[in-house]
Amino acid sequence: MVRRRSCRVSLVFLSLTVFAASLGCSSGGDDDGSGNQSNVNLYTAAAAITALTGAASSIPEQIFMTSGGGNLLVDAASRSILAITSDGTPVPFTAGAVLAQLTGQPVSLGALDELLAGTLLGHFLAADTNSGNIIDINPIGIPIIFSNKVAIGMLTGQTNVKMVLPRELTNNQIIAQDTFTSHIILFDPAGNPVQIFVDGTNLANLLGVSVPSAVAAGWERSSQSQSLFARFAATNAILRLQLNGGINLHVTPAALATLFPTITDLRVLDLAYDPTSDFLVLLIGAGARGVALAQVPAGSSAVLVLSSPDQIAAGAGQTVDLSDIEFLLGGALAAVDRGGAQVLAIGTGGAAFVVGRTSDIALAAGVQAPVLSLVSGTDHGTAAIAERSSGSLLQVR
Repeated sequence: MVRRRSCRVSLVFLSLTVFAASLGCSSGGDDDGSGNQSNVNLYTAAAAITALTGAASSIPEQIFMTSGGGNLLVDAASRSILAITSDGTPVPFTAGAVLAQLTGQPVSLGALDELLAGTLLGHFLAADTNSGNIIDINPIGIPIIFSNKVAIGMLTGQTNVKMVLPRELTNNQIIAQDTFTSHIILFDPAGNPVQIFVDGTNLANLLGVSVPSAVAAGWERSSQSQSLFARFAATNAILRLQLNGGINLHVTPAALATLFPTITDLRVLDLAYDPTSDFLVLLIGAGARGVALAQVPAGSSAVLVLSSPDQIAAGAGQTVDLSDIEFLLGGALAAVDRGGAQVLAIGTGGAAFVVGRTSDIALAAGVQAPVLSLVSGTDHGTAAIAERSSGSLLQVR
């Protein structure tokens, strides 16, 4: 990954070298004919997942790397959460039936967040998009309802309440957003709504969108600046939320349009945060098709091109469609290319390299036409990816 104005360049290139050493980084799509040994292996078989969940199939919906090592897998088929150990073995964590009993209906969990400080250290929070509740899951997988919807409604003045994307703000302070008002609500560790932290109308006005469109699509936290950054489906702006509730546009749509003048229907599809350099990386789409990367320091708004569309296509091929990006332990930036059914790493100067070839992925998953969707780091510094046709998790070393 390029850091043109940072010493991070050499560190990421070294991480990329380690990440892809056994493959010998190819470019352009499938097997390059060099005879390189595959560095893709089956990590968690779908059969092992369904043996625990009892579902007819496995549908990986989230892979979340925990601070203590290992991963959590959210399985959409069973609506369960499984813990994945460092060797890929799945073990029960939170059963879908237990979650359904808690909420009174089958759940559909949004993105997980792990609390890293305070009373709820080691707990996981997620919003259930069906009930609108926030669920608190303790370190051994026992869930409770975190949010009090009646109390939230009293605070917002609305009968309807539906919370999304709970995130740790700081020690013993949690935020989540109400989709009906777009208010960002501040909670204490007991789940009590303390205040409207950011007014939804003010947020919408800053973004230049309607109130219903001012709901964040994803958050990233800067460990150095102690701010949260949000992206939105309705605008290409990146919002910065400070600890005192102050908000500002960290990246404007105009700045991104200037950086990528050849991209039509430009969108921000994903965010990733590099804790070593304190940079945010933005996955840039031409519509829903991921084609480029931008980078911006968490401490300033100096947005730069990381990988141009030409650089990404040169490494991945013309069918490239990046759908998910993630920093791995050690600093390498990995990306899922669902268009080419391959895994990329971003190296020095923003160049893209194939580190998980289509043919190797197909062989490891036992399918003819692999379909990739997710990438997460592992505690080995490797990438865990979801292959949807088989329902299995694969590892790219």
